[in-house]
Amino acid sequence: MLRGRFIVRPVYQRGEVINKAKSSAIIESMLLGIKLPPLYLYKRMDNILEVLDGQQRLLSILGYIGQTFLDESGQHVKSAKHEFGLSNLQILSEYNGKTYKELPINLQNKLLDSSLSLIIIEEKFNPTFEPVDLFIRLNNKPYPIKENTFEMWNSYVDKDIIDAIKALAKRYDKWFYVRKNNVRMHNEELLVMIAYLEFNYSYEKANGNTDYPQLDIFQRDTTINVRIKQKSNVTKLLNDVSIKTEQKEKFVKSIKAVDSLIKKVRTILIDRHIDTDQQDDFLEQELTSMLNVSNKPYYVRKYQDIYALWFLVHFINLEMLNKERIQIKSELHKLFGQMKGGRSTEQKESADFLDVVKAFRDKFIVDNRQITLSVLEKQKLISLQSNICPICKGPLFIQDEIEIDHINPLAVGGKDRFLNLQATHKICNRKKGVKVL
Repeated sequence: MLRGRFIVRPVYQRGEVINKAKSSAIIESMLLGIKLPPLYLYKRMDNILEVLDGQQRLLSILGYIGQTFLDESGQHVKSAKHEFGLSNLQILSEYNGKTYKELPINLQNKLLDSSLSLIIIEEKFNPTFEPVDLFIRLNNKPYPIKENTFEMWNSYVDKDIIDAIKALAKRYDKWFYVRKNNVRMHNEELLVMIAYLEFNYSYEKANGNTDYPQLDIFQRDTTINVRIKQKSNVTKLLNDVSIKTEQKEKFVKSIKAVDSLIKKVRTILIDRHIDTDQQDDFLEQELTSMLNVSNKPYYVRKYQDIYALWFLVHFINLEMLNKERIQIKSELHKLFGQMKGGRSTEQKESADFLDVVKAFRDKFIVDNRQITLSVLEKQKLISLQSNICPICKGPLFIQDEIEIDHINPLAVGGKDRFLNLQATHKICNRKKGVKVL
């Protein structure tokens, strides 16, 4: 393992399952001389062995005896259960709480002398064999890999995409998550889902469609629910992303859009009185408070909560958020209140809720730039300004480099109307940016 000839965690492996009770049962079996199930290995043409099945057993052993191993990036790392103490032993109960170093020498040696059965599939004899297929089959029990999940995508989707999602999940895992215990990669799966929504929103917007055909928004009893219609479509997109360069580039942009969304949520939630070292805890509490607006004592975040948050926030640009964050936060609390039961049982359709959402959007959506002035219209505007640039107060002539500026910038709610236009020097307009002067 330390020479890199035996890869415990090839790229398609899931994350380590941190279950010390089950790991302790593995160690107890070895101490009792009970044979463990065989490890399934794939021997590549370069003679390097990949673990197809048995990663959790190996990491339990390595963690208990305190050894490092090479991860999928070739780095020496420790098991998440490094040097753990035994627990819940049924037969050798006198060793409960004991670490490897605290065992009698004869038991330490018994562990080190234990043999592991191997089933090896060699690439040179099986050129068409796909290790991922066997990996998925072998992981049917006791922790089955379900279809259309990140655990499945992690085993074969383009590595750049998978690495980008994992890095994003790790960056915000202290507060932007769907599961705090992320053993089954639920948080990475959530980010893929949001990237899928961003990808399709960009496509629909480019084609002049402002609907959300990928989302199912419906009412059940007194609550509004938001879900992705067909998760299998996410898998289809990821298949395309893995073989089509153009699709991959677009999906990478969608992942960056997810990063921007999380930053928007942070802008809405953050408070000026919070110290830097307390921000993650504060953001976690604030996000939970918004999603659990009915204050349920045993609330667990759901995918549909984050889908709803995306639906309500993604269209707002950062400039608008910076300006109106307090009002936006207040209105989001009200919207989630309506979604989580603030409706009557007589309201059988979600259409009226969508009307409320539309009113929310109209307050904060950015107007599109559509007005284009002719030369004569520009001359008239300059004349109305008495040939003065309203930004620098210097003289302005039609022969200068001129730009038509929105007095109240579109990015912070200004309208694309003639009364909101002014002629300026190009350099002055560029310096002004989205400020209101």
